[in-house]
Amino acid sequence: MSPDERPYRLDTGEESVWLARLGDLVLPLPNFRWRREALAVHDRNHELTGYGFSAADECRLAAWELGSRCYDHWGARLLCRFLVVAGMLYGPRSIIAAYRNGRSHLAMSGKF
Repeated sequence: MSPDERPYRLDTGEESVWLARLGDLVLPLPNFRWRREALAVHDRNHELTGYGFSAADECRLAAWELGSRCYDHWGARLLCRFLVVAGMLYGPRSIIAAYRNGRSHLAMSGKF
């Protein structure tokens, strides 16, 4: 899929602040180096898993990423944990299923 065909605006990570969105909640956060470096892995994981860009899907993807252990940086893992906790509000079964799916795909995820 070319960048022009994607249904979302690609976050290049070049901005000094990124807007973390979770439903109606929008938090301006510093765009740390680890986050900029994780973007390519995160975007590829969207394509691998088929999870979309809704708040619930971002939480499911975070669970998958924790399960697949694709991030070495503590900040990335902490962000994923926050999203997993938030995702438990959307549907604990789907979060647990996503985590288990990630555990079964350890070899597919990229490290950063």
